[in-house]
Parts: sequence; C-alpha cells; structure tokens
Amino acid sequence: MAVKTINISCSNSAVGNALEDVGNPIDTKCRGGEMIFQVRNNDNSIALADFSVMVKANADADWVNLVTGAAWGTIAGALKHKAVDIHTLAADSSAVVVVDASLAYQVKFQAKAASGSISVDIIGTCSYN
Repeated sequence: MAVKTINISCSNSAVGNALEDVGNPIDTKCRGGEMIFQVRNNDNSIALADFSVMVKANADADWVNLVTGAAWGTIAGALKHKAVDIHTLAADSSAVVVVDASLAYQVKFQAKAASGSISVDIIGTCSYN
C-alpha cells in the first residue's frame, strides 16, 4: 500500500505573549500518522516562550494538548524526534520535530512569544497509509 501525505503549511505574523493559533486546523480525519514539520521563528530578537501541538478526537470534541511546554524536553509519548526544545525556539531560527498524531481527527499548532509579537511559520507533512 502506498504512503500518502497531507501537506502542512501555516503561519501567523502576529503571535503575542499568549498561546495563539498558527494557521488553520489541519483535517487528518484519523488517517494521520507521524507528522514531520519545521517551525520557523522569523523574529530577529524574540524567542518563543511556548509551542503546542493540539488535537481533536472527532469533529465535536474539544481541543487537547498532544505536546506542549516542558514535554518538548524529552522524547517520549507522542514526541518521536526533536533537535532542540522547540517551545523555547531562539529568535531567527528553525527546528524540525516528528510527532505521532495517528488517531487525531484534526491537528492545530499554537505558539507564544517571550515578549512582544513575532512571526511563526510551520511547514511539513503528515504521512498515512
């Protein structure tokens, strides 16, 4: 069976000092598997203060955190790979992570700036059979 992908491409040019959505939710409809994505902090002087991957179990479910805050510090559970602690991503830098969202109906990303307002871009894919 061929592997299929869902492309991920979202951004928010005005992430403030509270967790805010970065782009629109991504419909995976429980087909999703592992997501590999790159988070880019486009600001020249302000770091991220938090980053969250959120999921919904079905169309009527509430959003819940899959990976957020200090959970980015250890590869465990849904977090399968990371190069750096993405929730404190430095200014003018990017990082790639792999997260297992195989049972999610929808996925969305949230980010928080350490201060002021920053621009965040996310690109990647979600693979499934």
